[in-house]
Amino acid sequence: MDYYITDNGKYVTVAKFAPDASGTPQDVYTIMGGSCDCPSPQRPCKHQRLVNQWRKHIEKNPYEFGYYFDDEDGKFHELPF
Repeated sequence: MDYYITDNGKYVTVAKFAPDASGTPQDVYTIMGGSCDCPSPQRPCKHQRLVNQWRKHIEKNPYEFGYYFDDEDGKFHELPF
């Protein structure tokens, strides 16, 4: 699974795409005020932990944009523009 994350300042959106991506996300979750709207009973959920990792990555690389997270290798990768 690939996850694409956007942050507009008020909330963060996490979109999940399958490997056979048709261009349409399988699921889209919104994180606002520290809570995620996913159905997971676990808190913090996977999406919240993913966003925390993403924010740490951006702090280390402030001038690089366009990353996605790959579940298979557990790393962020640069989007091919």
